[in-house]
Amino acid sequence: MRRLVSILAALALTACAPGKQTPPKTRTYTFHALSGISMGAIGTDFLAGSGDNWKRLDAIAAMGGPLDATYFLSRITQLQMGGFCPYATLDEVAQQEAADPTHKDRFDDPNDPVLSQCDHPVPPIAFERQEDYNHWAFTTSGAHFNRDEYIDILYDLSLAMGNPLYYNPDSPFFPVPQMTKANFNEDLCDHPIVLHDFFDAKFNPEGKYPVISYCDGQPPVLYCDDPSQTLVDYCKLPFTGPPTVASGEVQSLADAYCQSIGGTKALTAGQNGNENPDLYYQWEGVFRACYPYTNPVSFALAVDFNGNGRRDYFEPVISEETEPFQDVGTDGCPDAEEDGKGGCTAHNQTGDPNHDNFDPVKNPLGTEGDGIWEPGEPYQDVGLDGVPGTHDYGEGNGKFDVSPMYARWMATDFRRRYLAKGSPLPGQIDVYADGGIRDVFNLGVSAEMMTSAQRGLLPDVSHLFYRFTSIPQVGGAPWPNGVYDGTSADYDAMGQNVFVRYGDPNASPQDIRGGEGDHVGTYGEVISRFTTYVEWLSHHWQRVLGPATTPSSPPRQFSVTIFSEKLHALRSFDVALPPGYDDPANKDTRYPVVFLLHGYGMDSANMSNTFIVIQGLMSARKNPILPMIFVFPSGRCCYVSKADGHKDCRDDDDNGNALSDNPDFVRECRTGTFFVNRAGFAAGDNTAYGDSLFEIMDYVDQHYRTLKPETVTVK
Repeated sequence: MRRLVSILAALALTACAPGKQTPPKTRTYTFHALSGISMGAIGTDFLAGSGDNWKRLDAIAAMGGPLDATYFLSRITQLQMGGFCPYATLDEVAQQEAADPTHKDRFDDPNDPVLSQCDHPVPPIAFERQEDYNHWAFTTSGAHFNRDEYIDILYDLSLAMGNPLYYNPDSPFFPVPQMTKANFNEDLCDHPIVLHDFFDAKFNPEGKYPVISYCDGQPPVLYCDDPSQTLVDYCKLPFTGPPTVASGEVQSLADAYCQSIGGTKALTAGQNGNENPDLYYQWEGVFRACYPYTNPVSFALAVDFNGNGRRDYFEPVISEETEPFQDVGTDGCPDAEEDGKGGCTAHNQTGDPNHDNFDPVKNPLGTEGDGIWEPGEPYQDVGLDGVPGTHDYGEGNGKFDVSPMYARWMATDFRRRYLAKGSPLPGQIDVYADGGIRDVFNLGVSAEMMTSAQRGLLPDVSHLFYRFTSIPQVGGAPWPNGVYDGTSADYDAMGQNVFVRYGDPNASPQDIRGGEGDHVGTYGEVISRFTTYVEWLSHHWQRVLGPATTPSSPPRQFSVTIFSEKLHALRSFDVALPPGYDDPANKDTRYPVVFLLHGYGMDSANMSNTFIVIQGLMSARKNPILPMIFVFPSGRCCYVSKADGHKDCRDDDDNGNALSDNPDFVRECRTGTFFVNRAGFAAGDNTAYGDSLFEIMDYVDQHYRTLKPETVTVK
């Protein structure tokens, strides 16, 4: 899933497409590459898009990551946080409920004849997931992405990058000052924070309804053992308070419900939906009306139209990341007023006369409909809430405003940095990206937007491939039996910038549930992804270093612990030295180095296991890849001592005991850091995870035989 005028002006694309560019005649190679999967891909994109970090890198690889942070955020706000009825409809139903005490709970009735008819957002781009706030896309590809997992991810992402949806002067994380680290706990589920006179142009323009903190989560998928396999209706269960799932309370209530309709018992779908996969995949990830949720949401607020102190099914979630604007492009006019010469006319036109409509493939540099405010587009100077006269952040200051944390996200948008006028990135960093057509977070679509724009800038060295088998084999012959082999691909034909979209549009439901075209993919897709990236990277450096030689000594893998000055704590990472590194004949040989960042829920040890595949590509075979040093940093957050506040950023202490088992230590986040400098809960809570990664880079350069930077003539 994705600023101030001064920031936007610095990062915005030019009003017209910048046109084709010619790669520079000379290039300085650092022989460092940064790459990652999932969370690691997000970290790769954000780190490469931050400050001058790009000067230390030759290439990046985003395997399932949002190279376009703006698009990523727009999908969060428009799809995952959207799908609600307009205010006029919600207000009318609320007034009807207030006037008719015999007809209550309409906001928690998914079948309400009025509210259920509101249109849900339809993704306008090919292969985007169809979802809304009440229906989050569910998959087991890479993790168990149900509602609890989403909440954890958005919690950690907001803690890492800042909450982009609101302005809170007291915290980059919580939506409002009334919500603090001290009161953020399960008690909020029974005693929510209630805000009055909270304005929002979309869902509370008069400020007459209370806005509340709320809870969410993943209810169990329960159904009856009757011929129809009836789904348990939680609105019919007599909950007396928050359910304790582990104690069997929900199961007991569901059993009674099922017996009342002729069933004999309620069945709980297994972790992977083995008992009833059709029902399980249909309802896992869905917000269920009337369920007493116990997972407090840190990143958003809801409008409580019926005043019952909880977020009900049809009650909307608020996001206020920017002032309202018309996304009509830098020409300042919608299609109907375009004159075909870059200006506006009063005549009613059809089509796109100025050719500025954004399309991720056909016109990736278009500015109309791209979800970004660019200079020239009309906006309302009414503040982030979109309501005039409330004197909120940005109102009446004569410029377009966004929330500061939204600005922080945009400042690391690799696509915008890459495409900005005069950017050195097209000549300095080569990009490998891939993504599935069913990626749970639409990350394949995001990567395609970036690499489609690259094709417009550098068409001779930038290529898109739809499915791995569309990559040509060396010699041009078709793939035997249609089976792709990354060791035989023609990497000269692939070019310096590559995007691979994987997944079969006609895959069977069983294959889709097995991950086909999804966030991680099937086993075969995973092997193809890693093999292709590593081979591509080797070919990238072979242009300068020449072909690889056959090694003799085996590789070495080990863990390293250093004291991080940036983290003020011990931290560990894994290193894999390539085959041949320890050969006496290679004692003066230096090597390129690859930093490979792991995904959410993983650790560095999990990621270092991929070296089993990588070392095989370096070993004796007809065309071995270059020997490269691989480094696997940890993206887990540090532990903090309850006793004295000191940090330890390892998984185990000096005695090999897991810090997770030590009751004196708690993690700074729930699972992952996203490898970026932490925005934190408040000022001063800014753990420098991103800076520490480059600290590791320095350590590796100082302690292992890595190649020194070299300026070469580019052919």
